[in-house]
Amino acid sequence: MGTPTPEGEPFAAAAGEAVQTSVMAWRLVMAVADAVRRQQQRRQKGGEEDLPPADQAVREAATEVNKLVPSDISTALMAGADWPQMARQLVALRRAGVDLGEFLPRVGDIAVTVRDAVAENAARVDREGTVSAYT
Repeated sequence: MGTPTPEGEPFAAAAGEAVQTSVMAWRLVMAVADAVRRQQQRRQKGGEEDLPPADQAVREAATEVNKLVPSDISTALMAGADWPQMARQLVALRRAGVDLGEFLPRVGDIAVTVRDAVAENAARVDREGTVSAYT
């Protein structure tokens, strides 16, 4: 957990950290999905297709992500420096046949589960004042 803010807002700091941790889980799932997509293209077509242009992909992906992912997570995702690349990967997944209406809510569920677990752990640590590797 990060250091509480000087203004005495440890809950806000913990919530922010929980969202950032969920974004890392999202990035991991996206990296795996993109690697599978690229491997399938190499196998089926003998090479990888180029990713769509970033400006187009950002618009397309943002619409889907805003509609299908909790707002705190979608906001954190789109604020990241890697958002244009992630948007290109999402659009490439859709073009490869992945139904983003099915995929994004499932990845969102993973991110929410991580966010909530981290927030719960942070709240427990704040109440108990201890951290256990087995919690």
